[in-house]
Amino acid sequence: MIKIDLKNGYYGDFVFYKMQMVYDSNRELYIVLTRYGRIGEMGMHQRTPFNDLEDAKKEFNTIFKSKSNNEWAVAHTAFEKHKKKYVLVNVNYKNVEHNDYLAPFDYQNCAPTQMEKLLRNLYEEISNVTMYKRSMTDL
Repeated sequence: MIKIDLKNGYYGDFVFYKMQMVYDSNRELYIVLTRYGRIGEMGMHQRTPFNDLEDAKKEFNTIFKSKSNNEWAVAHTAFEKHKKKYVLVNVNYKNVEHNDYLAPFDYQNCAPTQMEKLLRNLYEEISNVTMYKRSMTDL
């Protein structure tokens, strides 16, 4: 969730609030995780453990209601924006392969250059896709 309010104070509000509930199978605990702070910074975090799933859900719902003024049960279908409260943000995390961005460059079809030979060799070396692919697979 995020909250942006340009009128609040000298710097305004540019803050985030992330919430998550996880199950720790090693300790058999339900944990409500929260992380909050200014957008662009790491912020602060809090972990609250619970022995019972219903207690964890109740705490999660209480926090969500206090931050957004919405019920979690209907948040994805009937979320309403309220002044000075957080709003939901859809985040799409994608894994990108380096091959999607690396493509060979055709030097033969380039216009002739007046660049010094050493400098041209340097540019050709740092734009060598084979070298990048080799270094990425060696990791």
